[in-house]
Amino acid sequence: MSELQYKKKIWTFSGMLFDHKKLFKMIPDLLGAYIGENSIEPQVCESIMLTLNSVNKCFYCDGLHGELARVSGLNGYQILRVAKSEEECLNVMDNPAVSFARFFALNDGFGKEFDIEYSNLIKSEGEAKAKSILALCLFLHWGSLGGNTINALINRLFGKPKENSSTYFETLFFVYYIILFLIIIAFSSFLRILPKVPKFISSLFGITLTFVASIWIIPIGLISYLFPSKHSILSVDY
Repeated sequence: MSELQYKKKIWTFSGMLFDHKKLFKMIPDLLGAYIGENSIEPQVCESIMLTLNSVNKCFYCDGLHGELARVSGLNGYQILRVAKSEEECLNVMDNPAVSFARFFALNDGFGKEFDIEYSNLIKSEGEAKAKSILALCLFLHWGSLGGNTINALINRLFGKPKENSSTYFETLFFVYYIILFLIIIAFSSFLRILPKVPKFISSLFGITLTFVASIWIIPIGLISYLFPSKHSILSVDY
């Protein structure tokens, strides 16, 4: 996929179930990305998150992970927030996980080409570390599509509905998730008053976010086993 072809994405109902099932199964790996022998350095974690969000540009993820990157001491995090190419991302953090994150975002973590790229990541980083990186990518993918789906309803109320999207689904999604995204806004505001923090504090933030988000992710992850689902999203121009 060309670097210039990406578009802002929102979920369909089926796509939401599909992605929640994947993330639900990887919650242990997500926790392992923040703590334990397969954990990822905080600055690399936030480079992954901002690299992904530079493609799908979720307002909530940009605010949260921009501040998490700042307090982790990541130099150049502002560049990652608006990066237009893999090269720009690697200039900030030259790491295979960042290249993988960019590829993940452009391919929505799905498809034969993505499977090949993930196999290459396993060869490069080892299976355990690769799972941690994949879990981080899925977490941001969930957050960015979720945030954009929340905003899809808000835009609809202001007379700007997304083409082919469902008012019913957007409304149900908004009602279910709005409290979590308000918590994300509040936490982002809290982070703005913090200076750079030690690595263990950055990791603690990641663990806390995982536990809080899981309150909402787990029920849908379990429900997803009751319904057929497939990879399905809507793409719209910025």
